[in-house]
Amino acid sequence: MPRLLLAWLCLCGALYAHQSALSYLELRVIEGGRIEAVFKKPLQDTHADAMRLHYPTHCLQNHYAPLEAREGYAISRFILDCGARGIAGGRIRSEGLQRSDQGVMVRFEQEARVQSALLRQNTPFVQLDGETTQSVLFFDYVMLGIEHILLGFDHLLFVLSLLLLIHTTKALLLAITAFTLSHSLTLSLSILGYVDLNIAYVEAMIALSILFLARELILQATPTLTKRYPAWIAFVLGLLHGLGFSSVLREIGLPQDALGFALLSFNLGIELGQLLFIATLALLARLAGPLSMRLRREPQVVAALIGVIAGYWSVERIASIWL
Repeated sequence: MPRLLLAWLCLCGALYAHQSALSYLELRVIEGGRIEAVFKKPLQDTHADAMRLHYPTHCLQNHYAPLEAREGYAISRFILDCGARGIAGGRIRSEGLQRSDQGVMVRFEQEARVQSALLRQNTPFVQLDGETTQSVLFFDYVMLGIEHILLGFDHLLFVLSLLLLIHTTKALLLAITAFTLSHSLTLSLSILGYVDLNIAYVEAMIALSILFLARELILQATPTLTKRYPAWIAFVLGLLHGLGFSSVLREIGLPQDALGFALLSFNLGIELGQLLFIATLALLARLAGPLSMRLRREPQVVAALIGVIAGYWSVERIASIWL
């Protein structure tokens, strides 16, 4: 268990906290059979170049804008000219998705209707009919929430720090519940437009929140504020993490005709992913037996490694604000 945990922590330090292998295709009918298209590929995904999109055969691509590199994506803009037939009823198909976490989020807007779909290895195409069924929308956004939390190593490090810091089941349940309520609150408020903070500042504060918990872990024998009121600290720091979740959801986009439903589905996916992570750690702890108990009693080594990773993220993110 300790070796597996240390290996995972080293992996966290080697990767960005919010790597995304999702590409995004936005289609908007502007007039007649002309469709404005924006396609974004993640620059950090080394497999993205192998992925191609195929549009209906009667649609021609023209009026290309210069390729942009912005906010971690290669962005191409062009016009699809689909003639009198239009694009509705046509099929968008992806080719070359090489990993299970790769995908293309498609958003098709026509007049007042919005259709959203997630293309994956096992579902590589979408029929553009202008409608999104509730069951498909629910599944897509739940899976996006699960993937985001499981690939968001900074959020997982925060949860791991709470697990190591709190020694009673009741206190742990209260802290996890408080964390869930707080990040759900700020996620919703941010998406609905009531809270708007620069994501660069939010990401820096998230890294600092993990660094703070690492310090609390190292001061194991000291009755710090976090040890006395873990639920309140988890609630306050969870507000920051909710704003981090909202930045990813803003990139993905939400169907305006089902905003609340998609938001609820994404948030449910985050909670399921969080519970899956905790359950996996609990299973590993049970298998490890005495080694796990020793790790909980003497977490300084793991805390130091968490502190190094969080410190690196803090410096990197604070520096990015000024560069």
